[in-house]
Amino acid sequence: MVKYLMFFETEYGYHIVMMEEHRGDEVDIRHILMSPKISAIDLNIAKDILISVRDSILDEKLTFEDASIRYSDDEMTKFNGGKLINLNTGTSKFELHELESAIKLAVEQLEVNEISEPSYVKLDDGKEAYRLFKLLSKAEAHKVNFKDDYKMIRDMALEQKKDEAISDWINTSLSKTYVRINEEYKVLDFQYNWLKN
Repeated sequence: MVKYLMFFETEYGYHIVMMEEHRGDEVDIRHILMSPKISAIDLNIAKDILISVRDSILDEKLTFEDASIRYSDDEMTKFNGGKLINLNTGTSKFELHELESAIKLAVEQLEVNEISEPSYVKLDDGKEAYRLFKLLSKAEAHKVNFKDDYKMIRDMALEQKKDEAISDWINTSLSKTYVRINEEYKVLDFQYNWLKN
């Protein structure tokens, strides 16, 4: 059998993939990932660039949003003005405990519209980088109430309704849907009764 070899680059590094075997829709593959290491010199250069960018923003030669588009390598925030998005709410608002510790340290002492010094971070994929943060708004801790938190309460209620609707649909569809579960997984506890006959 012919083995196919592919080489490509992603944000994680360089990949070498070899297809060992092909059976219908199933394939057996081998994979090698090589992530380039960033030198201390490159990290210092990145930090110096961010110091210069921060100075340009503070001198009003550049806006934070323009700096994000021009200098950011983060595809998730580059084109939305640098806003971090809370995956739990879909907004740019976070509670402090929801932030990564490096971000929390960088922003918890900032005042509104203040920009942090460049902060060193080690990303989930092992890469190292520097980041600038700008605090857009800050709310003091308080008990949840309709006056201050109506949108959050509404969004939470909407998400709960969506979850209930999806759950109801799954439960009614289970009896009409064939689902094959490997023997080794049948001992697990499932959120839905996939083993229903």
